[in-house]
Amino acid sequence: MKVFLDDERATPEGWVRLYWSYEAGVEEAVHLRGFVPPLMHVHSANSAARVRMLAGIEVIATKAA
Repeated sequence: MKVFLDDERATPEGWVRLYWSYEAGVEEAVHLRGFVPPLMHVHSANSAARVRMLAGIEVIATKAA
């Protein structure tokens, strides 16, 4: 599944749209169910938000390891 997290741009064809990161529930699934998250990429024009998103992915990856 390809998840597109964006609150402004149109969702590309073939992607599932989310407006908020908590809608994906990845961190919760890793912590509670031992979910192994897929490879995640960040594409953002907002440099401050990009840093926060990458930090969040690092936390998730550390918990999953």
